[in-house]
Amino acid sequence: MNFCLRAYKALEDAKRAHELLEQVNDDEQLFRIYWFSCIGLLRSVSEVLQNEAKINSTLKQIWGKRFNELQDLAKKYKRDELDEYTEDFLIWTCFLKFERDKATHHHTFGYAKQNFLIGPPIEVYDQEWLDTNIYRPMGDIDTYGDKDCRDWIFDAIRWWKRELDSLCLACEKSEQER
Repeated sequence: MNFCLRAYKALEDAKRAHELLEQVNDDEQLFRIYWFSCIGLLRSVSEVLQNEAKINSTLKQIWGKRFNELQDLAKKYKRDELDEYTEDFLIWTCFLKFERDKATHHHTFGYAKQNFLIGPPIEVYDQEWLDTNIYRPMGDIDTYGDKDCRDWIFDAIRWWKRELDSLCLACEKSEQER
């Protein structure tokens, strides 16, 4: 599995940033910083792969094919030809591209901060606002559903792990067949 080592390192850094993000309670700025770190690191996995593919012809062929498949999903979305939102589309196009672009180019973030009212609903004077970092859905519920934004980071980490494992396995198999 020596084809994707640097890409795995970027993914490991994203995992660590996600762990730190999970620990943030009520510091909005720190949450934004870790969120941006997670998104940027997850997006950088593909950039690292692109650079690694420049020096390894086997990886170039295999990653190039997969990269084109993923890019085609975005094109279908732009032409309104996408019948369903697959995991590849949601993670690659919506999350890793759109979210990273929003954060990088506009310093806006796709998650929403939710405050919860706790206490019995009738006795207003006994209720208090729970202003901690319990639940932050993505702002675009139609696309992302009501899953917490940190769960999207976790899903993207798992998605990349499967992608990298698959790429490395295919590269090793191709090398053995030579």
